[in-house]
Amino acid sequence: MITGLAAGAVQLLPSVEYSARAIRFISGTSLPATQKIPIAYLVDYVWPSTLLTYFFSWNFQHKMGPGEALSPYLGLFPLLLAIIGFWKCREHSWVRYSAGLAAGAFLFSLGAPSLLYGLLYALAPLLWMAREASRFLYIGHFGLVILAAYGAQVLFCGTEGSISWRRLNRILLSMAIASAVVLAIPYIFGRPEVKIWTEWSLFFIILVYPIFRYVSGGGRGDVGRFLVIAFVVFDLHLFSTIAFNKIEEGRKGADQLERLISMRGAANFLKMQPGPFRVQEIADPLLNIGDSWGIETLNGGAVTLTANYMGLTGRGGPGIDLLNVRYFLKPASATDANPLYADANWKIYANPSAYPRAWFEPGLMPAVVQEHSTRHIAVKVTAANPGVLVLSELYYPGWEARVNGSAVPISEVHGGLRGIPVPQGESHVTVDYAPRSVTFGAIITVLTFAVILLVAAV
Repeated sequence: MITGLAAGAVQLLPSVEYSARAIRFISGTSLPATQKIPIAYLVDYVWPSTLLTYFFSWNFQHKMGPGEALSPYLGLFPLLLAIIGFWKCREHSWVRYSAGLAAGAFLFSLGAPSLLYGLLYALAPLLWMAREASRFLYIGHFGLVILAAYGAQVLFCGTEGSISWRRLNRILLSMAIASAVVLAIPYIFGRPEVKIWTEWSLFFIILVYPIFRYVSGGGRGDVGRFLVIAFVVFDLHLFSTIAFNKIEEGRKGADQLERLISMRGAANFLKMQPGPFRVQEIADPLLNIGDSWGIETLNGGAVTLTANYMGLTGRGGPGIDLLNVRYFLKPASATDANPLYADANWKIYANPSAYPRAWFEPGLMPAVVQEHSTRHIAVKVTAANPGVLVLSELYYPGWEARVNGSAVPISEVHGGLRGIPVPQGESHVTVDYAPRSVTFGAIITVLTFAVILLVAAV
């Protein structure tokens, strides 16, 4: 545990630094990131459909519970191999460990209805940070994959004739017959109506029997291996819940990639404007134009935000203006008058009350931003009297300011922006991001790996 924490210091120390200043968003509320999430808000569970979803992927249907629920579906043949692995190799310690790991992760993934979940939530320090219980299905799948590897080894590499598969073949035959009966009922009687995913799941249960019968009966060569691999790939590909029908999504206007591509004209127009400035996208759902088109924006998907940013943008005051939002990007259906730019998909409007990226106080005298990047800012300011240079950037530790080459402190002004004292006359101000948390974390991480390599060599 100590080694893991030390090796991850380059990420953990900045994360700790950020958490003390962040607000976390969860289903139904938001709260400081360092505050323990009440169990009432940790209700992301997948019960009771979880057990059935190991056999019938139709139970998932893109959503199996509130929040970011995942599908337990592993594929029918891998699940069969996992059962065989535990059945035939349970004397091995790694098999018992993997089975326990899979069972524990499964029970925890049930969330609030699980006694194990409640006990660990109460007793395990910081476990509440894993706010989506269903994510532990990843660990459950890891254990099942190890078991499936043992099962594949027994099935394909065991001594021929040394293992009797008669009982398992009878069980699989019974399941195939039962599935065939259920599959035939709607076609004979016209009801009940069965969803397409249910039909495919029943069909795959039927297919498991002949494939396993062939392999267990001696077909363990190239043909048998090909049949198993093809079956597994087809099974998992068919039930992929990531893919949507592109044509249907386009008809609904929900093809987000196409919406993003349709911004090309608006993005080119914005890039031609003198900067720096920010753009506020007003559309639903929001698209991340910052990463896609290289345009500075206030929008983007996030589960945490700094408290000072929330204060600036959430109080109904001049936060948007203070953050240098010079333009609003809206869909072409917007009815506001006098857009600066319009095409078949988007309109751009000016925000005349936007503050500049840097200004001098007292007063509101603009400063000249000479250089600007994510880690470096250079500003030229001419002041009749001593005052404060305000940067329309969030105040955050790790930034260091120099005025005419001399280090000066950065203070928090206007509820979340950076304020830098400047003297009378012309001054050249530089601001650079040099966080000690990253530096110290990197040193600890590098030393940890160096010690690990040294110990391994010894």
